[in-house]
Amino acid sequence: MKKIILLIICLISLFFIGCVSIEDNQIQSKTIKVGEMIELDVSDAKSFTSSDELVATVTNDGIVQGISVGYCTIRIETQTKEYTVKIIVNEDVKNVSIEFNSKQTILVGEEINLNAKVNNSTDSYVFSYVSNDESIATVSSNGTVKGINEGICQITIKVTGTVAVSKDVLIYVTQDKSQSSLINTIESKTIEVSGTIDLTELSNKVLKVVNDNKESVIGVSNYQYVNSYTGKQLVEASVGTGFIFEKVNDEYYAITNHHVVEDNYKLKVYFGYDDIYIDCELVNSNSNLDLAVIKFKSDKDFKLIEFSSEEEIHQGDFAIAIGNANGYEYFGSVTFGIISYVNRTLAKEDATFIQHDVAINPGNSGGPLFDINGKVIGVNTMKIVDSNVDNMGFSISITTLLQYLDTLGLL
Repeated sequence: MKKIILLIICLISLFFIGCVSIEDNQIQSKTIKVGEMIELDVSDAKSFTSSDELVATVTNDGIVQGISVGYCTIRIETQTKEYTVKIIVNEDVKNVSIEFNSKQTILVGEEINLNAKVNNSTDSYVFSYVSNDESIATVSSNGTVKGINEGICQITIKVTGTVAVSKDVLIYVTQDKSQSSLINTIESKTIEVSGTIDLTELSNKVLKVVNDNKESVIGVSNYQYVNSYTGKQLVEASVGTGFIFEKVNDEYYAITNHHVVEDNYKLKVYFGYDDIYIDCELVNSNSNLDLAVIKFKSDKDFKLIEFSSEEEIHQGDFAIAIGNANGYEYFGSVTFGIISYVNRTLAKEDATFIQHDVAINPGNSGGPLFDINGKVIGVNTMKIVDSNVDNMGFSISITTLLQYLDTLGLL
């Protein structure tokens, strides 16, 4: 009798698109894509449970949605039995992404719309928006951002439908009402110079800074577990930069950013000039300051990078960055510029920053900002990206860094 009832349920479910029927005493398998939703059609089900909600979730009504690549099982409890459905989640074959068309620098009280849309898809999607700090900027359900107070916050755009994707947008809010966008102002001056200007000395200084310190600027690899068809796998989830500043016995200590090592299961340092990885250990990490200290063992003799002091840093001074711009393919990238502002404070940030126009990119995070004499004046951490903003980068100031190291007893 039970088989007849279940057979009737199976036949009825065939009329519903996206429904998966469950047969008695049989483990079913269903393959879906990331973001795709299907319905498990069990008329007398009491509950649905996912064995791994990082791979797929299930509602009380039996709606399953793929979250990430991998596999899990959905346990279905009915009045009389339990059923199991194996869910395999694949990557979506379409290169679906979110695009927005708006500026990222706004005034306090100003409103803009992100005008978000989904690329490479004609399917229907539901958009949602979240601000990570509504005291700086709020965002409405239709993507309208309003500046509340000066500072930087992150707006996350999420879309759900046949696929689920998200994108983070950095918003800079300023009270400068004299202009609609943030620009760099250069003061024009007339200077009388006797003789000729020789840039050879400047070039030689930059070369010395790079050659003296480049091998002590390292890569930092963050390894995390992800789901795959064969189970969870440990992969290199992200990379950043660090620099060696101390040696105790046979262990080297290096600085990087907190967000470079955040949520790691394992860390390694990468030496680009030798193309080797070495295991390393997290000593301390401070999310409020976005600073971290790691350590590793090596027989190689590394130069210890020296620190400057706040008194030696001036607006208009030259500055040099070394780091892994856009990953290890471009390890050891060197960029050059000037200090725009020495002691910049940002809303909701505990650290103080050096603002500069030295080019930095993803992968530079945690790397050193040098003065022209080869001393570290800051730790590169972020930049503002906007069609109306050029070369606006930030480094955690040497004052914040030294205070942090002092609390760890590493000075």
